[in-house]
Amino acid sequence: MFNVKDFYDDLASDYHLMFEDWSASVRNQGNVLHKFLQASLASPPLTILDCTCGIGTQSIGLALHGYKIRATDISSSAIDRARLEAKKFEVSLEFAQANLLTLDSQVGGEFDLVISCDNSVSHLVTDADLDLAMKNIFSKVKRGGHFLATTRDYGALLANRPCTTMPILSEKEGERRVSFQIWKWAADLKTYHLELFFFHDKDGRWDVRSKTGMYRALTRDELNGSLALAGFKEIKWYFPNTTGFYQPLVVATKP
Repeated sequence: MFNVKDFYDDLASDYHLMFEDWSASVRNQGNVLHKFLQASLASPPLTILDCTCGIGTQSIGLALHGYKIRATDISSSAIDRARLEAKKFEVSLEFAQANLLTLDSQVGGEFDLVISCDNSVSHLVTDADLDLAMKNIFSKVKRGGHFLATTRDYGALLANRPCTTMPILSEKEGERRVSFQIWKWAADLKTYHLELFFFHDKDGRWDVRSKTGMYRALTRDELNGSLALAGFKEIKWYFPNTTGFYQPLVVATKP
C-alpha cells in the first residue's frame, strides 16, 4: 500500500531534480503567489501556514517577500531539507512535522492564510481523508481568512489520460540530470500510479533511480464539495493564463 510519508522521505534529497532550476523556481513561484495574494485578496495575509511545504518551494519563496511563515509537512526528511534550504536563502521560517489529518492538534494558533501547493491534496485518495483534511485545515484559518491550494488540471488530464510527462533536463557543472514520470491509470480513473525516474549523466555514464507513488485524480467538483462541507465559502478557481502560476489555483474563505 502506498505510504505518503515514506514516498516523500525517500524523495526529499532528489525533489529539486524535478525542476530545471529549483532555486529559480522558488523565487519565481514566490513572486507569482505574492502578486496574486496582493491583488486578489481584500486583506492580504500577514501570517501563512504552508501545511504541505515539502522542501520549501513556496514557503521559502513567500518568506522572501516578508510573510511570517510556519511550514509543516508529513515528511520529516522534507522538513530537514527545507530547514537547510531556508538557511541558504537567508530567510527565517518556523518548521515542524505535521499530518493534514491531525493538523488541528499538531499545529497551534490560526493563520490569515493556509496554503497547500504542488498537487499535495491529491494524495488524499479517499473521500473520508479528504473531508477530514479539509476540516483540519479549516480549523487553522482565522475568520475572514483563506485557504489556497493548487492541483493538477484533472479535467484536462481525465479527458486525455496521459501515460507520461515531458522530461525535465537540468545541467550544472558538467553534469546532466533528466527526470520524467510514467503514469498508470486505474480502471475507474479515480487514481493513478506513477513511476518517477531520475537519470544522472556524469562523465558520459548514466545512472538511473526510480520511485513509485500514487495520486487521486481530484476533480474541482470533488474538492469544492469537501471545502464546502468543512465550512468554507466563496470558493473560487483561478487558472494559469490569468495568475501565471503553473497549476490551477483555488481559494476558499472562512466566514
